[in-house]
Amino acid sequence: MVLTRFNHPVPEALQHVRSSHAHKPRYGRTAIALLLLVFFVWALPQGARAHHSVSQFDQSKEVVLTGVVASLEWANPHVWIRVNVTGEDGEEVEWGVEASNPLDLSRKGWSKKTFQAGDEVAITIYPARNGKPFGAFVKAEMPDGKTLEGP
Repeated sequence: MVLTRFNHPVPEALQHVRSSHAHKPRYGRTAIALLLLVFFVWALPQGARAHHSVSQFDQSKEVVLTGVVASLEWANPHVWIRVNVTGEDGEEVEWGVEASNPLDLSRKGWSKKTFQAGDEVAITIYPARNGKPFGAFVKAEMPDGKTLEGP
């Protein structure tokens, strides 16, 4: 005679049939979905915490770069605009302008074609504290008079 875990005899005709819930976990799909949701709510902001700070830029100063767009690099984690600027000494210097990510910028109406090589622009940046020719995007005055704001 076979006994169940509660010491009740199982009729011989049913000994080959196992309970349909004998090996199922005690939690259902809802619990698994809830655990996954909690995990993703916790995990998604981790990337934002790992992101670099803006302390490398002097946000107390705004510098206007007037020049010609060399290129636009539309990629994560940041869009980069390369601008050739002629300095006071007559030397041309390529400045790197770090903007936000493509998703944020596309929500503001930007696209891969917002800046084209050869466009004349005036871009306002927060300059790098170390004096190198790069900065954080603040806004841009386009040749058509339109102003683009950063996020």
